[in-house]
Amino acid sequence: MSKLDKYRGLITNAGDLDIPAAATIGIAWQATPKTLIAADVQQVYYSDVEAFANSTSPALKVGGKTGFGWDDVTAYKIGVKHQLKPDLAIMAGVNHGNSPVGPEDTTLNALTPAVSEDHVSLGVEKRLTPKSKLIASYVHAFENEVKADADHQYDLKMDQDALGVAYSVEF
Repeated sequence: MSKLDKYRGLITNAGDLDIPAAATIGIAWQATPKTLIAADVQQVYYSDVEAFANSTSPALKVGGKTGFGWDDVTAYKIGVKHQLKPDLAIMAGVNHGNSPVGPEDTTLNALTPAVSEDHVSLGVEKRLTPKSKLIASYVHAFENEVKADADHQYDLKMDQDALGVAYSVEF
């Protein structure tokens, strides 16, 4: 990613915020001719990116550099896709992963309160041609709260809703 110039003095490495590496393993099972069930386990390595890994807590900073203090996250996901008609499918999924933010790192994370742990999703897929489709989705992240420890002043709480529409073309 590019540098976040406005946060140059706040985030380590002059605002350089890289996307962390992630490793995923999954399995899919065709339960019936029309129903596919998939499960994944994903590990996100926030500890490998200084801006995410370094703590905001003076006692936990690495080399005196400030970051968000995020821990690595293991996420567990399961989803189902059911084909209603040859050109129409519905989808649903759930996801759980512990919050990357601990009570010792709530202050700077007031900017990025990514503390939700449980998500559900619903979707519909409409095939328009043999090589194109339209997908609509809804995701809800359930409310979660991280209470600050005695040395930090902000409790973090977040829930979130997202709608998405995508057009896909196969080449």
